[in-house]
Amino acid sequence: MTTDFSQFKRHGLLRVKQIVGKDGLIPISYSGWWAGVKIGKFPQPIAGNPLGSKITVWSAEAIFNYIDLVSKNGADNV
Repeated sequence: MTTDFSQFKRHGLLRVKQIVGKDGLIPISYSGWWAGVKIGKFPQPIAGNPLGSKITVWSAEAIFNYIDLVSKNGADNV
C-alpha cells in the first residue's frame, strides 16, 4: 500500500497517530517509533509544544525530511 502524501502539508504539526501505523506516513509500530525517538533514530518531538504539555507533536517538515532521507539513502543508512 502506498500512502497518499497529498493529504499532509509539509509545514505544520503532526501527532503520532498521523506519523506511524498502517495508515501513517511511516509503517512502524508505536512502540518501535518511541524506541527510535528515544535513541535519536527518528525526529524528536517539538519541545515546549504550543498546544499544551500533554500533547506531543512533531514538525511536519522534520518528518517529511526524514522520509526523504530514508528514501534516498535507505533505512539502514540513516
